[in-house]
Amino acid sequence: MEQWDWPQRVGIYGLSRSGDIDFIKQWAENELKKGLPKKNVNTVCPMLTLTDFPEFDALTNEWMEWVETEFPRTKERGLQHITSGIDKFTVKEHKEQIWADTLLMTILFMAKMGI
Repeated sequence: MEQWDWPQRVGIYGLSRSGDIDFIKQWAENELKKGLPKKNVNTVCPMLTLTDFPEFDALTNEWMEWVETEFPRTKERGLQHITSGIDKFTVKEHKEQIWADTLLMTILFMAKMGI
């Protein structure tokens, strides 16, 4: 759980369903202190669970704004699949590709935010 990426999102989502709220908050605070990675499909994932916590409203709103206005798009305006790169400061572009993964990793967050 020592990263901010999609596997951790799956973990904190499961923990949210089992009621382990304190762990989720502590995990998020620790990751924020370390500095969040570059935004991409994978790193949007934890936002789905964090929308349940008012103390993270500014963070989830900032990331939602990024998805709406800066997320790379295909020619048809779909969310282009971009993933974490070799480190937290880089991304890997999958030009003109839309993956089913994006549904789980980004679209659920958008829906929960009311977009």
